[in-house]
Amino acid sequence: MNTERAIAALTPLKILIVAEEKSTLTDDVGRSFVTAVQRAFQGGMTDAPDGSEKYYSFGDELGVEVQTIALESKPKDSVEAALADERLRPERLLATCGHIFVVALLKGAPAENSRFGKWLDSVAKYALRPDQENRIGMLPIAMDTQSEEVRLGQFNEFQRLPINDLGEHALRAGNLGLLTLQRAWSLLSDDADGRMKLFISHAKKDGAAIALAMKAQIQSLRWLQPFYDACDILPGAPWRRVLKNGVRDSVIVVLRTDIYEQRPWCVQEIHWAEEFGCPSVVVDLRMASTMPRESLPVAGMVTVTISDGNLMRILNAALREAMRVQLFRRTIDLLQAALKLDEDCVVTVPRPSVSTMGLVFEHFIQAQTEKALREDGAGASNSDVVQKACERVLWVVTPEPFRESLRAPAERLVKSYFPNASLVIPRDISFVDV
Repeated sequence: MNTERAIAALTPLKILIVAEEKSTLTDDVGRSFVTAVQRAFQGGMTDAPDGSEKYYSFGDELGVEVQTIALESKPKDSVEAALADERLRPERLLATCGHIFVVALLKGAPAENSRFGKWLDSVAKYALRPDQENRIGMLPIAMDTQSEEVRLGQFNEFQRLPINDLGEHALRAGNLGLLTLQRAWSLLSDDADGRMKLFISHAKKDGAAIALAMKAQIQSLRWLQPFYDACDILPGAPWRRVLKNGVRDSVIVVLRTDIYEQRPWCVQEIHWAEEFGCPSVVVDLRMASTMPRESLPVAGMVTVTISDGNLMRILNAALREAMRVQLFRRTIDLLQAALKLDEDCVVTVPRPSVSTMGLVFEHFIQAQTEKALREDGAGASNSDVVQKACERVLWVVTPEPFRESLRAPAERLVKSYFPNASLVIPRDISFVDV
């Protein structure tokens, strides 16, 4: 067993915010940018120096470390700087985690042979190596016009973003937080060019206006892509299949208006989201003073309200939920590689929900039955094949523990499908003896 790789697997991602001068990280603009990125991954309610924090993320800690680093050309302590440079070598960084994402704040015209320039070049070279593809991501932000064209070796291979492209001044830090979430999500997905798709689930009768506003908000950020039924189901397409695949491949934004659950296809979309374990966010837009008993499977989904009309709150919640799910999936992938675990011995459930767990288990049984039919075609042996597959499962893994009141029912459900399996979270299997 590779213990070091197992430990690193529990830290699938680290974020580094780097600049040449400390002042770049601590002036009002820099502090707003740092705060927005920190809140995107670590939650909290830290205020911004310019008062733009209402556009930042809010929520629980995602378990992602965010470091700020100033690589000054003339450090006060040269010995400490040399030690820091050694710790910041890309191979040293990647020994402690699965992936590194670098947000580089470029200001002025940093020299190619400066400490900052050399470090960016070395990290870029490492990131571009074929054997390290998609382990390091880099997001260069040109804070002024001087830094838009300056050459910095292999770092120039990464597309720079002029600060003005982040939008109006009050929105820039919030948009940077969203962009960092999306680019880091793409890195973990092994698709450096991938754009996150957001499926807008809505009822036309009372949700069309907010759905169109949401679609426009998503389209204003070119690294995101909306799925909106009226635009994305083409004439002659099998619409039911397109809808289902759209849910499967997206983050689901449920615009829950008063009519929403009266519309069969809205209900179907949210059931598909539960079936696929998609990252999901519910926007509660109901106006009724008294709500009926819950009829939708939304207990494990994040819920937001936008009484102030702040659509960025929805995007922040959706992208954070997508990141949470992707971190979990990547952690399992890294653990399986580090511990050389057979894929057949692990079943993952994307959220601690008994209903989601039951659906995942039923999909497992269905997949094993179809596999048996393909391989032998002998119906009499199908049950034996499925039973053996269930017996091979050793762990059912959820990203967080079940609430204490639901723990026992969840464990009994696990044992009813997989007699040899334990219900665990990722760190429980990081040091197993296999």
